[in-house]
Amino acid sequence: MQLCPNCKHIYDDSEVDACPGCGQVPPKETVGVEELDLKPVFRAPDQTTADLVRGLLSSEGVAAYIDSRQVAWLDGVMTMATGYWGDVVVPAEQESQALEIIAAYESAPVTDEDVAQ
Repeated sequence: MQLCPNCKHIYDDSEVDACPGCGQVPPKETVGVEELDLKPVFRAPDQTTADLVRGLLSSEGVAAYIDSRQVAWLDGVMTMATGYWGDVVVPAEQESQALEIIAAYESAPVTDEDVAQ
């Protein structure tokens, strides 16, 4: 497993030549996910939601990454098989902070001002 330095997507480098998250060919010197102590903090139903949560956490200073369960050439079959698209993962030392941010986001009421924007 590798961590894309371009988009922070986690992928199995034995199956693809380019990152499935951004399409870029990462440099030969990449960070192996096994070297990081990553914890899942959010199970995403689709890529859009995973990107939104990763962006939310990143904007709060949390190093968040996407761990997709998808296989590009199977076109979504893994979502049906596993029941979810993938996980948003963070370093273990930021897990509690990430869970607090996600909980606050999910419990925030939607206001008329939010809808108008």
